[in-house]
Amino acid sequence: MKDHNTEESHIRAVLAAPPDQQIQPQVADIKQEAGLESRLQSRVAVLFIIFVAAGGFGIPLLWVNKKFSQGERIFWSIVAVLYSIGVLFLGAMILMWIWDQTIGAL
Repeated sequence: MKDHNTEESHIRAVLAAPPDQQIQPQVADIKQEAGLESRLQSRVAVLFIIFVAAGGFGIPLLWVNKKFSQGERIFWSIVAVLYSIGVLFLGAMILMWIWDQTIGAL
């Protein structure tokens, strides 16, 4: 076997980017995640997500939000479920009306 001397090695290690440039994106990601978490701790943002975007699927956000008391969480969960049922029922009624209009036109 050939004895390898470290001084004669042809392998050279090179950093892809200086260390300070590698750290900056990670710091920006952490700040961005912290900003998102603070927005999700907003009462208005959580209620907006529940009633505009996600319906009953937004309830877990309500339960992890520290700004709602236990009673408020229960109240808003019930309201969100009833609201979601109402939206689904209204959607079904609209679809049935459209079905009646299209079948009646034939």
